[in-house]
Amino acid sequence: MPKNNSLDFIKTIGKVYFQQGQHTNIAHKKIQHLLAYIREHFGLKTTAYTKDFKEYLAEKTGIPQLEIDLLFGEIAHAERNTSMTEFELLSLNQRIEEFYRQVKT
Repeated sequence: MPKNNSLDFIKTIGKVYFQQGQHTNIAHKKIQHLLAYIREHFGLKTTAYTKDFKEYLAEKTGIPQLEIDLLFGEIAHAERNTSMTEFELLSLNQRIEEFYRQVKT
């Protein structure tokens, strides 16, 4: 079976963006990927992060409401800002990765 080089390519591109300080660009791509995942796996519209949306997502995933609220608080912050620090990006990434980890366990 041939090796899938797509993931290696994506990791390389991500490192380049990170090294160039394009934290906002990376954050927006991570958010887009997360929202696509939520649409595909939970059938939710991701156009507005309403209280009902977040409650339903918490119910469907089994993730505590507070964690969902914190995740989408960081997402809203990233979407409002035109410039993100490395710390903000790392914090957002950690919350997104924790979401994926909790959903898959």
